[in-house]
Amino acid sequence: MRRADQEGRVNRLREVMENIGKQLSGLPLVHRMLFVALAGVIVLVLLLVWSQSSRSAMVALLPGATAQEMARAQEHLTSIGIRTGADGSGRLTVQAEDRVRALASLVETGQGPTDPTRAIGSLVEGTSWMNSRSDNDRQYYANLQEGLSRVVGGFSGVEWASVVMDVPEPVGLGQTFRKPTASVTVRMRRGAILSQEQVDAIAATVAGSRAGLSLLDVSVVDQTAGRALRARRPDDYGATSYIEHQDKVERRVAEKLGMTLGYIRGVLIAVSAQVDVTRRVTSVRSALPTGSGTVAIPRREQGDTQEITQATPAAAPGLSSNLADDIARSPSGGGGSRTSTEKTESEFVVSVGTRSEDIVDPRGMPTRITAVVHLPREYIEDLVRQGRAGAAAAGAAAGGGAAGGGVDAPVTQAEIEGAFATEKARLEADLRPLLRTAAVEAGVESAEAEQGIVVSLIPVPSLASLGPVQEAGLFALGGGGGGSGGGGVLGVSGGVLGLIQTGVLLALAVGAIGTMLVVVRRAGKPLDLPTAESIVGLPPALEAGADVVGEADETQTAMMGIELADGELEAKKKLESVTQMVKNNPRDAAGLLNRWLAVEH
Repeated sequence: MRRADQEGRVNRLREVMENIGKQLSGLPLVHRMLFVALAGVIVLVLLLVWSQSSRSAMVALLPGATAQEMARAQEHLTSIGIRTGADGSGRLTVQAEDRVRALASLVETGQGPTDPTRAIGSLVEGTSWMNSRSDNDRQYYANLQEGLSRVVGGFSGVEWASVVMDVPEPVGLGQTFRKPTASVTVRMRRGAILSQEQVDAIAATVAGSRAGLSLLDVSVVDQTAGRALRARRPDDYGATSYIEHQDKVERRVAEKLGMTLGYIRGVLIAVSAQVDVTRRVTSVRSALPTGSGTVAIPRREQGDTQEITQATPAAAPGLSSNLADDIARSPSGGGGSRTSTEKTESEFVVSVGTRSEDIVDPRGMPTRITAVVHLPREYIEDLVRQGRAGAAAAGAAAGGGAAGGGVDAPVTQAEIEGAFATEKARLEADLRPLLRTAAVEAGVESAEAEQGIVVSLIPVPSLASLGPVQEAGLFALGGGGGGSGGGGVLGVSGGVLGLIQTGVLLALAVGAIGTMLVVVRRAGKPLDLPTAESIVGLPPALEAGADVVGEADETQTAMMGIELADGELEAKKKLESVTQMVKNNPRDAAGLLNRWLAVEH
């Protein structure tokens, strides 16, 4: 029925086009060219309307942001494939449908403005001056919550988000201030996990949109996992931080060891680290010496000087004896005795210089690293064969004989142990600087760092040796890997499994190709559809030469009616009976004819 409807539409369209063609064929050439030009103009107008309607409107992304913030945001948005532009005022613009995704990416990665309200402000609609203050505040917070919900919902892995803020208003005089709180409900996509970094970013976004709202007052609820989370403070370190940092250190050391041992196929590396995530804050207060910060300034000075002088006695008149003369006195001393006393008092103001240091040590360095390296057995066997080949070549060059008969001999356990001991010492010497560097950074002695290196030998053949057997396909029944002289039971079983796997895949491929060919053949076969005459109920047309009464109109010339007598009908029936007898029993019919027919001489 559906196919018939489609054919009916196609037929009607064909009739319309034929009618248009008939009408245009009767017009002059100039008129037909005019219609063609009019159709071209209509097509161009439709294309212009489509291009204008499909163009997205550009809206401002970060109104009020600085030029540096807009440049940083533009660089980040360009890197993630969001088309940006600039309006006449130089503000950063994006397409309207990309605004929420751009804001979410900027907030989550920290590439947005330092004030989150600049990012959220573009999503908050303005209020009306005709409303009351309470109505405007209520509308503002409703729009703010809606904008925050859209931004948080654009984070990676977030399917839906809802932000609810409680901003109490002080009522009356002397009312105590109540801090605002916020709750964010997040629903993650299937397979996505809400990380602690995303919780910190969500809390910072919501807390920065309202004055007085701190990170501790924002709770983030993971609806998918059914748990409540809170943002971390800068000095908050827990078990989660320890595990995350430990995983980072172990990955970094494992990557270094993997690059160093990349030439060994099938090597296994395991790293275990102990890290110190304790945050230490040290405050140092010290006094500076004089001249380096400590000074003494004179405040008051007072001086007192006293001098006493005694004259020498002179000669008396008349005669006198000289017995009283003192030989210790100089006869010519005209100065006498003199006493001088000086006293000075000074008062100083001393300013002691101090130095204050607040040392914040975030730590985070590993305190101990242990690395375990497992060497494949095939690698040691290759080293033994390489040593044999080198010794054989050296012996042949020295003695001139072919001493390489034992190169292809099976490798013994003693040779493996000797080669492994040598290789172990070499690897420990190569890997020790990598681990000792990390240990010295944590203040661990080198002897303790050396104890963290363990090199061991895998006791059984590794799966890496079976890789070439499976990859060889049908011709890998007896092959071994790495020149190990045949894979033994493991090699044969691997070859049989590879053969079975290849056969199954080949059978599936042949079956798929056969099914495709059958489907294509059936699809290419024309369908037996009913004709239009059979649908409307007309009888099928008969051939013109058929001897059937009543179909004379099918011939080119009309036949006249023929009236048959009873004798003619009887003769016709007899003829039909004889014809039927001849077809069914030709022998009996021949004998009957021989009796009826008479030979004329």
